[in-house]
Amino acid sequence: MYDWANKYNDIFTGLTKPLGQHTSTIYTHDLLSAGIAESLDDEEKREVLLASWREFLEGHLSVLKKSVSQALEAWNQRQSMA
Repeated sequence: MYDWANKYNDIFTGLTKPLGQHTSTIYTHDLLSAGIAESLDDEEKREVLLASWREFLEGHLSVLKKSVSQALEAWNQRQSMA
């Protein structure tokens, strides 16, 4: 999955080089940065978080799901040829 995410790093933002043998971060998305959060009251934070979450669900998540499905299909094809 890491190799796929590295190939499509325009989709998998926040990709980091593997630090261990079993896990690696392939995607990160800030809903609210610490710097902005400091200047907002609780209600403003709530509004920003909800808007950011909605944006993630309506845009980023579907793109990620599609790409992961494509990676799985490619992996399955390679496995069936082996």
